[in-house]
Amino acid sequence: MKKIFVISLALVLIGVWILPASAEVEHVFGGFWRIRAYSLNNFSGDDTGAQDLQQTDTRARLYYTAVFNDDLKFVSKFEMDAVFGDDERGDIGADGKNFEIKNSYIDFNQGDFNLKLGTQGKAVARGFILDDDFSGAVVTYNALSTPCFGII
Repeated sequence: MKKIFVISLALVLIGVWILPASAEVEHVFGGFWRIRAYSLNNFSGDDTGAQDLQQTDTRARLYYTAVFNDDLKFVSKFEMDAVFGDDERGDIGADGKNFEIKNSYIDFNQGDFNLKLGTQGKAVARGFILDDDFSGAVVTYNALSTPCFGII
């Protein structure tokens, strides 16, 4: 049993030393941070004024993409929101626990086909019709990269 453990440990260590030499990964970081204050009057739609709201909030989004090669990427987007004065993260201690994984998907190219698999964002008509996140697969085909033979 001891020999099997030593051999397996040696193989794992050799793999750890060899793997970085054979696979170079590009790490791409990005994101944004914003703060806003707004006031909504008569938000309920009736004339009682019961839904008047004034608040300030912040949002931080962190983006990380691991690019293994031109045809394989792993994309992650994280989000943290806080409304000033609420009990989640905007209180005086500001040590809440609202951390959201916005997107996490793999982006894979095979010839003229592209596959995105996981939780990802999608916008239709630049967000005027639809702009939301979903879990699933999106397969697209790039028809412009294939040569077209037509009648001249």
